[in-house]
Amino acid sequence: MIRQIVCGGVAVLALAGCTTNRTMIVQGNNPHSANGTHFVVEYSAKADAPNELNSWVDLNPDCSVRGFYRISLLSGPTHGKASVQQAQVYPRYPKGSQVYACNMHRADGVKLVYQPVTGYRGLDVIKLQVSTPQGRFWTSNWYIQVQ
Repeated sequence: MIRQIVCGGVAVLALAGCTTNRTMIVQGNNPHSANGTHFVVEYSAKADAPNELNSWVDLNPDCSVRGFYRISLLSGPTHGKASVQQAQVYPRYPKGSQVYACNMHRADGVKLVYQPVTGYRGLDVIKLQVSTPQGRFWTSNWYIQVQ
């Protein structure tokens, strides 16, 4: 299980001002080694507000865009709306990656935004398929606890 605290789409260590979090449970050994891997994601979301659940960007070592992810909404949500939007996003490459320095600047990518129905509190579910520019793909179920 991978646990990550997210503020404004950027993973951080400090909790000051953070109200959202995401827990990813990966089924399979390496989620990027083979097609068809499945993720289960638990996410806490703010009620009555848009929530950026995730963003995807694929960059070359010079920080230029290598390609775009294709995000397909397979089902849900039932208590709100989800949209995939082209946007300027901050990359989140791991330290030691040849593109780690690109994390300092926004780049063209896509993001997933969830907006719960006004006044709703409780659980909502979204199922996605994510396809990389290189042709890899996986599915994920997002269990969103609206608070």
